[in-house]
Amino acid sequence: MKKVLAVGIFDGVHAGHQQIIAAAKIQGEVTVMTFDPHPTSVVAPERTPSQLMSTKDRIQFLKAAGASFVEVVNFTKEFSLLSPDQFIEDVLVGRFGAEHVVIGENFNFGHKAQGTPKYLSEVGPKYGFGVSIVKLQEDRGSTISSTRIRSLIIDGQIERANELLTRQFYLKGQVVHGEKRGREIGYPTANLGLHSLATIPADGVYAGWLSVGSSRWPAAISIGTNPTFPGVRGRQVEAYAIDQIDLELYDQDATVEFGFRLRDTLKFEKEIGASNVACIVIEPILGEGGFVVPCKGFLPGLAKFCKDNGIVFVADEVQTGFARTGDMFACEDESVIPDLIVTAKGIAAGMPLAGVTGRAEIMDSIHLSGLGGTYGGNPVACAAALGAIEVIEQDNLVARAKKIGEIMHQELTAMMKKYSIIGEVRGRGAMQAIELVKPGTNEPNPEALTAAIKYCVSKGVLILSAGTYANVIRLLPPLVIEEDLLRDGLAVLDEALASITA
Repeated sequence: MKKVLAVGIFDGVHAGHQQIIAAAKIQGEVTVMTFDPHPTSVVAPERTPSQLMSTKDRIQFLKAAGASFVEVVNFTKEFSLLSPDQFIEDVLVGRFGAEHVVIGENFNFGHKAQGTPKYLSEVGPKYGFGVSIVKLQEDRGSTISSTRIRSLIIDGQIERANELLTRQFYLKGQVVHGEKRGREIGYPTANLGLHSLATIPADGVYAGWLSVGSSRWPAAISIGTNPTFPGVRGRQVEAYAIDQIDLELYDQDATVEFGFRLRDTLKFEKEIGASNVACIVIEPILGEGGFVVPCKGFLPGLAKFCKDNGIVFVADEVQTGFARTGDMFACEDESVIPDLIVTAKGIAAGMPLAGVTGRAEIMDSIHLSGLGGTYGGNPVACAAALGAIEVIEQDNLVARAKKIGEIMHQELTAMMKKYSIIGEVRGRGAMQAIELVKPGTNEPNPEALTAAIKYCVSKGVLILSAGTYANVIRLLPPLVIEEDLLRDGLAVLDEALASITA
């Protein structure tokens, strides 16, 4: 088989590099010759570029792209002084015995880059090897290059960079000790110690993944100097593994992959100012947004922030209140006491009634007739509320909600193992949900949800949709539902998912 040599730096092993290797494979068994350190760092140290990946990873990705062997040439000052002909004679022929050489159309070689692709193709036959010059691949009118990808990443255009890389851009490093601010407010983060030449995206918040060992978790990634907190500090890359508690990752090697950019890094005091905030309203568990349960410590941390800054903390318990989550109110899960609680729905077992309950100093400060609503004080609805609360207490529906939650979570988890369209099972107590995704991805699958609803309705079971992308099935069975009926309904949902994936 012909000895084919593909030559280049190949930092990032992006789509253009993959095209060069693919062209080389047509000629025979491919050996890739790459360089370390980057030639620019030797001939013009002041212009040393950042790295898209380590040399070790470059070797791995080059082999994954089709190279049989990868040889890393130590690029020294002496090596940079080789003339074009010396490079051909001593390296391409003498060291590698190349029978065919493949390069990109922008590859120059020899002292002061005097050797051009045209020159190599002209003299190649003289030295006994053929030459293939691969036209540079373009995307949206511009050449795909490592330089372009670095610029996109540094500008925060991570999605565009990922397109050109054909994968998620990532950073690797050891988890180092930070200021533990995240741990204090319930969001412990992994702070990454990085190589001095690492290409770091623009300051901001990103969605991605954190991997340590064999574990890989969805993550929120923050890059910046933490402007919300006082003091001077350098730029940091820190990742919070979503819904993971008490992870001990210090001194372990970690990988942070970047999926897409969410927003700029904001300083609360600068952008809004605590003195300008009257209240913060939050659902203890996100309802219409898809039954998202916050991590442990978040609500207490937010409540403390409100207290420290004189901000009224309001809990919207319209969906979560009155035993739904296995506590009378969802805030009780972490002993959070809001300044105000907003309630409705379960308060009167379906009768139209809503309420606001709060600290006496707030409630008593309202002038006469200053608090009201369409259904305020309706005597029939109030009687229904008293009756509902009595049943909750007498029948111990708080404990019943926990039992319902255990049954649903067990059955839904079993479905997730069978059906790849279920991306996540989540919830608390009798408030459970499954998120539907396109198989093998995290991409929302609203079409599957529509099909599931249609099937379930045809079998006499009503299910509700939720989520930003209408791809979440939310389950809110009555707290007095019999177990056999609950399991029958879940069995129909199982059939619906089976019919979709068949």
